Amino acid sequence: MAYYCPEALSEKSENFIPAYARPAISNLTELELFSAISRKIREGNIDRKDGSRIIAKFLAHLDGLFYARLPVESHRYILAIDWIDRFA
Repeated sequence: MAYYCPEALSEKSENFIPAYARPAISNLTELELFSAISRKIREGNIDRKDGSRIIAKFLAHLDGLFYARLPVESHRYILAIDWIDRFA
């Protein structure tokens, strides 16, 4: 998220992510980004236009093969649900 939207860790992510030839993400990363953008819009931290622009840039990176996609195995999906369910 910090790579696409100004946040406290944006500078670090802007240096970290491009340092790799092809950073790896999973579908859970994509889902989390969309969720975070939606939350920022609902909370009034960004408007819909900026949210759409951020998502468009992310999708362009996906289409341009900027990221390697890793499959999400079902046990990892269940683990992610367990973490989210903790509300921590």
